[in-house]
Amino acid sequence: MAKTWEHPKCPSTDDWLRKMWFIHTMEYYSAIKKNEIMPYEATCMELETLILSEHASDLGFLGTPCLGLPFHHSVDTADAAP
Repeated sequence: MAKTWEHPKCPSTDDWLRKMWFIHTMEYYSAIKKNEIMPYEATCMELETLILSEHASDLGFLGTPCLGLPFHHSVDTADAAP
């Protein structure tokens, strides 16, 4: 009899993204309700900058999670390895 496959204990990428998007949406609407949208946007932009700086070497284009707008990131080819 074949062994049944055990599911991994960590959530899948899709589940993780859904959870993060839900948290982001709830924080956004909470900030709007409290009329604190400017501090929330500043925090979101700082987080976005941190994420981009960590992954800048291998990304050329990505969307901003906070504002839903495209963000173009140019990779400096002079620093790239041959």
